[in-house]
Amino acid sequence: MNIPTIRVELDKRSIKKDGTRSVKMILYYNKIKKRYTLNIDLTEEQWDKMNGDRLRDLSLRNIKANINNIKVKASKIIEQLGDKFSFELFEQFFFDLPETKKENKQDVYAIFDEHIKNLSAGKRIGTASSYKTAKRSFQLFVPKLNFSDITPKMLQSYELAMTEKGSSITTVAIYIRSLSTIVNMAKDANIITQEQYPFGQKSKKKYEIPIGRNIKKALSVEYIRKIKNATDLSEEMEFA
Repeated sequence: MNIPTIRVELDKRSIKKDGTRSVKMILYYNKIKKRYTLNIDLTEEQWDKMNGDRLRDLSLRNIKANINNIKVKASKIIEQLGDKFSFELFEQFFFDLPETKKENKQDVYAIFDEHIKNLSAGKRIGTASSYKTAKRSFQLFVPKLNFSDITPKMLQSYELAMTEKGSSITTVAIYIRSLSTIVNMAKDANIITQEQYPFGQKSKKKYEIPIGRNIKKALSVEYIRKIKNATDLSEEMEFA
């Protein structure tokens, strides 16, 4: 599993009128780099002095302590998110966002998109495509979906609607498992509570994901030979 890395540096790409530059936190994950302004401005001389030995300047010592606290906070959030990490979830917990921004955490499809983006960045093209398909299926059923809307009753209605349209129970189960991953991410990020969590045993009034039929079919030698000798395939087909 890729682990996000943090570093803090003086942004030397631009300089302000007073000769200072912005101190920024760099977050690097899955070959994506994001910079976050810390609202701290220093000259190059101050930056070097702050990171040198025997720092005696009280104001610089305070700034250094503040930067260390910021790095500790970011590290704890990354640790708590674990393999559910995404830049969007990190930013929601790292910054003191206005309430209108916090409400966006309830948007299921926004978290879907962030997860798909991270999968694609990690070259997990097939898995990302699977999540895109699942997301489209739910959007056709519910164009706008918040985590608070995902209840056992809603999931049962989705299952019924899909099977009535001709989808197999195996397909329904695959889509719902994708959704359950997104819901688990929301639970781990404290977007929903354990009481709101809709999945579990039917006997406990939760939604139980159906088990699809696993019918194994052997390919003929002719088809295996065609696969072996296939050429000029797209990237997605080569991955498959």
